[in-house]
Amino acid sequence: MSGIKVFVLSLCLSSQFLVGLSQSNGDGVTAALNNPLSVNSNPISSTGKPSMCYTYQQNVWVDYYLCLFENVHLTESDEIPLDYFAGDKESRKAESLVFKNSSMNRLPKELLVAYPNVSRLTVDGMQIRAIEEGVFKNATLLQLIYLKHNNITQLEPRVFATLSDLRTLSLEGNQISQLPASLFTSNKNLKRLSMADNLLTRIEDSTFSHISDLMVEVNFTRNNIEHFDLSQISQIITIDVRYNRLTEVKITSMLKGALYASNNRINRVITNGENESLKVLHLDHNKLTNISWLKLFPKLKTLNLAYNEIAEVLPEHFPRKMQLEKLLLNNNRLIAFDLTSISLVQLEVVDLSHNRLTDVERNSPLFDTIYELYLHNNSIKTLKLSSRKYLRMINLTENDWDCANLRAQLEVIKPSALLGYDDYPCKDDYIMEGRYCCKEADLPPFQSDETEGSE
Repeated sequence: MSGIKVFVLSLCLSSQFLVGLSQSNGDGVTAALNNPLSVNSNPISSTGKPSMCYTYQQNVWVDYYLCLFENVHLTESDEIPLDYFAGDKESRKAESLVFKNSSMNRLPKELLVAYPNVSRLTVDGMQIRAIEEGVFKNATLLQLIYLKHNNITQLEPRVFATLSDLRTLSLEGNQISQLPASLFTSNKNLKRLSMADNLLTRIEDSTFSHISDLMVEVNFTRNNIEHFDLSQISQIITIDVRYNRLTEVKITSMLKGALYASNNRINRVITNGENESLKVLHLDHNKLTNISWLKLFPKLKTLNLAYNEIAEVLPEHFPRKMQLEKLLLNNNRLIAFDLTSISLVQLEVVDLSHNRLTDVERNSPLFDTIYELYLHNNSIKTLKLSSRKYLRMINLTENDWDCANLRAQLEVIKPSALLGYDDYPCKDDYIMEGRYCCKEADLPPFQSDETEGSE
């Protein structure tokens, strides 16, 4: 068992500390630890273990004490004395514990006995396989726990039972295959949970039943989940279930911000009434064929339905008025696209590429109001855009353009907005017009007037 270096840091953090799970750590310590110029050294007497004390003066709002443990290496057979992690008297004030360049097969209860005031614990990348029973018993003030990128395989049903004020829990990058249904029974204040990159196959319906307050984020991306009833979360801003094996999603009126459910096997969307809060919906790379449920989401701003099996997009699928800004329908099986009677005054981007469309002219009023239009890789023959200055990007490649219509459209589209080129030479019966292949319309056979009469 190697020695420990304990650094007691007085770290001043701004109110931006409570950030999302996507950041590298939850303590805001990375910048401070990598910025020695901001450190004023004030040695404090040690208890016999090597210790250094640092004071950080980053702002004047909050004094924050942090203990950094470096080069701690413990195995399963090591017996840990009760005071092994203890520093001096001053270190007991520490509110955050962080480990660096260390490894432990288990998270030992002796750690938190020595630091009763800890509210943040970061033990990422430590090769931890198990969390000892009772490890959090004396750490009732814990609010943020980061156990990312370890080797944890299971969680005991009551491992977090004493943490009534737990707000953020990150267990991403482990090998957990099951969540006990009662895991969060005592964690009614939980706001952020990340279980990304694990081996989960099912989320039990009662998993979040004891959390009645608004949750900020739940992240289960890159698992093997086949069952997760999203409606069992009473109030939530963002849910991420990308890269799983879901075949259906339930979207309730209490999902407030965004749902990311790309790269599943979803063929069915279930609703329980109109949702006037959802702003972002990603359902790309699934198996959807029907979008009639879409009319219940009038406040959507981003809708990604790319890489599905949708054949028709019609007015009856949409609410009469919608705040949509980006509509992505590329790589479907579209043969019909008609949004002529829908009010989409905020729409800026439409992607209809890689479909089976032949006629989109009826949507000209809609196309005349957007900034980006992607029509490539269809079988479109004609288009009718007005002379306008809003269009910034348009891709017309790989279609079956009528040459006369194409020439007319190239007259009203700014050259700087045009994207892509068709391959040369064009296919049989097609000619190159500018950068695109097109076909001249067949003319009726020539018929001469009769000039001779019978005598």
